[in-house]
Amino acid sequence: MPIYYALVGKQLGQANVVLADFTAYVGNFHDITKKLMPRIEANTMKTWELDEFFFHYASEDGITLLCMTDKEYKRKQAFAFLQDLKKTLLKRYSQRDLDRAQAHSLASFSETIHDKIDFFDSNEVAFSD
Repeated sequence: MPIYYALVGKQLGQANVVLADFTAYVGNFHDITKKLMPRIEANTMKTWELDEFFFHYASEDGITLLCMTDKEYKRKQAFAFLQDLKKTLLKRYSQRDLDRAQAHSLASFSETIHDKIDFFDSNEVAFSD
């Protein structure tokens, strides 16, 4: 039940760009997310189903965080991962940095994405309903 792929992106003009991403797997993640990113609605959190995978995303304040999981991965866990990733992103980069960011210009954040994936894949978050 892993997170297979995760990214931080934004809309830059008419294009959607990936600022940082990470995967430990081989696959066509970049191609799939390139097709999905234009469908992302601003200021929403949604899950899409594609074949045997779920794509969860959170889009807020011009920044999109997206992760790809298998169908056994809990939706709440995926969104907790995305929110934690965003919290860390906003601690590391100012709004000005994010506004000026270009495609893959936050590549150093990929290691943080890796660390967060490892943590969330290894530790189930407890939720109170």
